[in-house]
Amino acid sequence: MLTLQFSPHPHFLLISVDGRLDALGAGIFEQETSKTEHKSAFWVLDCTKIAFLSSAGIRSLILAVKKLHSIEGELILLNPGDQIRQVLEMSGLTKQFVMCPDFLAAEEHVRGILFRQQGTRDFESAERRYSFKALPGSCDTLKKWETETIDKSPLLVSLTELNIAAGKGCLAENKELALQIGGSFFSFPGFFYFSPEDENLPSDYFSGKADAAQGVYISEAFSLRGEPAFQVDINTRSETLLSVIGGEISKMIGEREGQMPSMIYLSGITEDHKIISAAYTNNKMLLDNPEIEGFWKNIEKCNDACLMAVSLNTHNSGFNPAITDPHKIQTLLRGTDPASERLVCNDDIVVGKGRFWVYLPEKVCNAKTSRLEIVYGADIETPEAWELIIREIYTDAGKVILNQLHGGFSAKTFQVAAFDKDGRRMLPTVLKMGKVAIVEREEKNYRDHVEKFILNNSTTIMGAHYSGEWGGVRYNFVGINGPETHLKWLTHIYQERSTEALIPLFDRIFKTVLKPWYGQPRLENLRLWESHSPLFPFFPNLVKDAERVLGISPEEKLLDCPYLGRSVLNPYWFLKHEWPKYMNESRLWYSSICHGDLNMQNILLDETDNIYIIDFSETHPRNVVSDFARLEPIFKIEMTRNSGEDDLREKLLMEEALSGISSLTDRPEFSYKGDDPMVLKAFEMVLKVRQYARMSMIFEDDVVPYWLALLEWTLPYASYISVPQKSQWHAVFSSGLILEKIMKTKTA
Repeated sequence: MLTLQFSPHPHFLLISVDGRLDALGAGIFEQETSKTEHKSAFWVLDCTKIAFLSSAGIRSLILAVKKLHSIEGELILLNPGDQIRQVLEMSGLTKQFVMCPDFLAAEEHVRGILFRQQGTRDFESAERRYSFKALPGSCDTLKKWETETIDKSPLLVSLTELNIAAGKGCLAENKELALQIGGSFFSFPGFFYFSPEDENLPSDYFSGKADAAQGVYISEAFSLRGEPAFQVDINTRSETLLSVIGGEISKMIGEREGQMPSMIYLSGITEDHKIISAAYTNNKMLLDNPEIEGFWKNIEKCNDACLMAVSLNTHNSGFNPAITDPHKIQTLLRGTDPASERLVCNDDIVVGKGRFWVYLPEKVCNAKTSRLEIVYGADIETPEAWELIIREIYTDAGKVILNQLHGGFSAKTFQVAAFDKDGRRMLPTVLKMGKVAIVEREEKNYRDHVEKFILNNSTTIMGAHYSGEWGGVRYNFVGINGPETHLKWLTHIYQERSTEALIPLFDRIFKTVLKPWYGQPRLENLRLWESHSPLFPFFPNLVKDAERVLGISPEEKLLDCPYLGRSVLNPYWFLKHEWPKYMNESRLWYSSICHGDLNMQNILLDETDNIYIIDFSETHPRNVVSDFARLEPIFKIEMTRNSGEDDLREKLLMEEALSGISSLTDRPEFSYKGDDPMVLKAFEMVLKVRQYARMSMIFEDDVVPYWLALLEWTLPYASYISVPQKSQWHAVFSSGLILEKIMKTKTA
């Protein structure tokens, strides 16, 4: 037995059909629909529960289509199943019906038809004439912004978050200045205009790209995202309070739409040079909506009220009938003199002739509940602008937890656990934050040197954004196992596993994952001394740091080394006085794409040992052995014990052996006599990376290019403030031994 259920909606009649639409069902359908008292010209037929459709059923549907077409209406089939579609296709009648997959699509289809039908319609009150034009736009939520801290510290918000907004706020360098300045503002995408509370201070505005992550400070505001539903031209005989205008527009929309809106948002421009933004609601919503409690709420008024109204009195932005796009208002303001124009923010604004665009948000919500929640896994200090960038990069998330992987001199890298807006855990990602130049270089190097070569077990850029002097880039991992994947630094893997277990892993890193880089070397004229200078760009104060931290004078050629029982060449004397002599020296040598900073905190592994390389800001073609030499001091200096004089003495004996070779084919003797088991692991891993280096050099034996690359990352330990002093001295004497060997080869 066929049953029908009728549910009236503002723009159409929803008819839910349950059963077989055969000969018997068709009769019931025609009889029941003819008796309905709903006069809508649009029927949305929910086909979800139609079990069968016959030719008789099709005939009754065609009759309904003809009937509705006669009154400029339409029949929409909502969610027709495969059986219904097949029957219509076999009958050649598919084009006779409009089919929509869901309720929202059906509603949008009907609104589109009504928009085309309605055109422009005029309304009149005692003192005012309104000319309405329906627009196809929609917006779902009006967000309220307010400070919640005791000191009422303003919120830092990006213009993309605000979009269309009005309220209390300002442009300022920091929160402290924002508290002092205060003021009123309104914004459009990529545009922000404000006037300080102190009339002695000038107004100002920002105008840029619509997606600019420009930060502004706000304390109270309304904002919305979407497009206007109506354009309204107003012609008043006398200036009228904006709250009255809002009430009349709201009632006229109710007459037109069949349902009174609980809230409207107005944005407009008047003939007397006012540019206005206002949030308006009726008194019932003020009383019923807990979201508005305490937020510009004036319940003493019995009439409707403007929750927030901002008006800019200008000299050159009058009403122009040619302006049909509300976003064009900002173009008018770019020629405005901020010093002479001021915003007012109150509910006493009056309106004369002008044009307004009307937005119809369905609800009000607290902006905090819809903002991305950012949690840091440890107490770290970050610039305020970083939050703006993170919100722009993680727009698909509701919450992110950032745990710092490592922080360098110019950037910080985080592992990010992200959750969507429903609380479901998303795939883990890595976020790098730093100065604009660093992040832009990261993006470019990834595109030029990673994306084209390393296709597996690598990373993919998911997004990047910039604000002021800062930028951020988000990486996703190819081959990740799922949201619960736990990523570990190679540093941790190195500490946990034996040498025998590490070597196959390092073989995969260098012989498989990164083979497209090192496996394609080119002979080129290279300035090795210049490219491996540790001074630029990262450690320009290295010589001064060595003197300040370790007391090493750059004017003394030799350093006393009691651990070796002799003097060693002072590497910082050499760096200051001798290194510059060789900066223009070039030689034919192998070059390849190199990571540029391949430390063990830029290599991550998941629980199944998938390998992920990150941090490409220094990636570019250079001396082919650079990355291998980068790891050697980490193994020797950072991954071994440095607790006393004996540790340093024994490790320097090992350093003498390691720097005593004449060729990368030489295997030095392991001369260490101490009791730190990590030293033997470091020794074996050093020999392993030297083997990789020799392979990348097409089995060349010259050790000097490797020594120079090694010095680039050994000399700077004097500038590493977090490294124990014994480790710094280890690096100093190691550098001196290497430089002694280099100079012997140059004079041989």
